[in-house]
This record gives sequence, structure tokens and C-alpha cells, in this order.
Amino acid sequence: MASNPPGQGEKVSLFVFWVTVGHLV
Repeated sequence: MASNPPGQGEKVSLFVFWVTVGHLV
């Protein structure tokens, strides 16, 4: 898990963000 490439957290955050927006809209 610690060997995840840079930007992995950003991708996950963006995914969660869009999923949340999709539910709100």
C-alpha cells in the first residue's frame, strides 16, 4: 500500500468527489 505511485490519492479523492456530486445532483 505504501508503494502506491504519486497521484493515487488524488485519483481516489476525485472519484469520491464526483460520486458525491452525482448523488447530490
